[in-house]
Amino acid sequence: MPKIIDNARENLLTAAEELLFDEGYKGVTIRKVAKRCGMAAGTVFNYFENKDMLIASVIARDWAKVLQRINEECRTAKSVSEGLCAVFNGIRSFSEKYKPVWADYTGSFFGFFRRHRLTLRRQIEELLRSLLLRFNIKKESSFFSILSETVLSSAVQEDIRWEDLLSFVSALFPSEISMMKGDFYE
Repeated sequence: MPKIIDNARENLLTAAEELLFDEGYKGVTIRKVAKRCGMAAGTVFNYFENKDMLIASVIARDWAKVLQRINEECRTAKSVSEGLCAVFNGIRSFSEKYKPVWADYTGSFFGFFRRHRLTLRRQIEELLRSLLLRFNIKKESSFFSILSETVLSSAVQEDIRWEDLLSFVSALFPSEISMMKGDFYE
């Protein structure tokens, strides 16, 4: 009878994440992850097809947590600016956390970012649409695509600060400037 391992998938993800940040992408092996979990290497393949799927699952799990936190911050934001700042800072902190991992994996953080950009943009788009609608700012669908792309692109650039983004967005939409800045920015 096969041994039943409680929370095996979650334990594998946690062990892989620890190894990922201790030893980098190249230092993560199925054998090391399995050893940390006290299981045979072959058992890992019951949960993940290969190392890349394991690492992708670690990153996806972490992004889901970040997205949930951003969503909550947008939901409780007192102004559009506060919500935009939450989105910008969430993306920025996530990209900074994983930048060394992606560089180790692909040789370029931006290679990974480009492959997943559309998915990320659509997730950010939904957050921004909900945020702006909460403040009765109604725009065409293309507006949200462009705004989310702008926020996403800006957040992963080290030389662009939150204040720079807010200034840019405010200049584009001067009629909403007071709603965008609100009490948060003053």
